[in-house]
Amino acid sequence: MRFTSISMKNYTLICGLILGFLGVAITGITYGMGIQAMISLWTTLMVFLLFTGLYLYFGFRFRKMNGGYLIFKEAFALLFFISVISSVISGLFMIVLYHAINPALPGQLQDAAIQKYIGWMQRFEVPKAQIDEQVARMQLDPSQYTVGNQLRGIAISFIWSAAVAAVLGLIVKRNPPPTLENTLDQPE
Repeated sequence: MRFTSISMKNYTLICGLILGFLGVAITGITYGMGIQAMISLWTTLMVFLLFTGLYLYFGFRFRKMNGGYLIFKEAFALLFFISVISSVISGLFMIVLYHAINPALPGQLQDAAIQKYIGWMQRFEVPKAQIDEQVARMQLDPSQYTVGNQLRGIAISFIWSAAVAAVLGLIVKRNPPPTLENTLDQPE
């Protein structure tokens, strides 16, 4: 893809759509691979690293298109809105997946997560009474998959988006050099 003259708003929208639909594709692939792939820590880690790399790529690319400079405020805004667009698309797909495509999936995911939790706690030799108490609590709260809670999750992801955008914005930013005019106005 080659961008010659593109506004930050258009670039942000294009990148957000790319990452959003990539998130949908990854979810579809892991769904096709099965429940264990969907709850795998490795899957989560690989997706996180992939998306972090793509955020950096898009940020550095925009900086290059912007003459090699991008102040923090612009880098933050660029990465934040790319992440927001991506989160909304992915989150809405999850709602469709859980409530239209496969309404049994939330229960299957919860059961698999509980079994994984039990396995971890047993490896750490947590007393059975403690494990049973926590499992009972987890079974009482299947509400994380309701449409309302998923929409709330999308909204909460904006906080995560801001944190990621701030950190990556610090990496991507490059302030333009001070001009002669600006240095003359500065007191010594």
